[in-house]
Amino acid sequence: MTEGAARVIKPPRDEFKSGRIFKPLPSLRHKKWLKFILAAFAFYGVFLFAFFGPPIVTVFIFEFIPLNLYLPMDSWIIGSQIYWLIAPFWLLPALIWVHLYVRSIEYSVVGWQGETMPEIYQKKGIITITRKHVPFRTITNIAR
Repeated sequence: MTEGAARVIKPPRDEFKSGRIFKPLPSLRHKKWLKFILAAFAFYGVFLFAFFGPPIVTVFIFEFIPLNLYLPMDSWIIGSQIYWLIAPFWLLPALIWVHLYVRSIEYSVVGWQGETMPEIYQKKGIITITRKHVPFRTITNIAR
């Protein structure tokens, strides 16, 4: 083995799967929900900026993007109502996806024989499930 190369030994994963499993706090789900809800309001802010922003931006939007097919130019109130009728079609699936994703996250610290391991076994994902080992030295925010 060369002088600069380090040997990496990975523990077997099957021994960790049967250990004590714990899940993240519900506040993680609430934090991710808040991000999507704030994104909906941010998109609404962009929509309002198109109507009340600088004139050059408003002219660009009304001249080069055919919004007049869907939104009347003289009434931003109708456009605002249409936005809030369309927003739940992407917001609700995103909130459900976040709920399912946070529920799929699992951590395990205790190994198969009951001893504490030097790493945390982490499993997460809905469609593509990833399983990996995270060393304790890389974890920064431990509450308990």
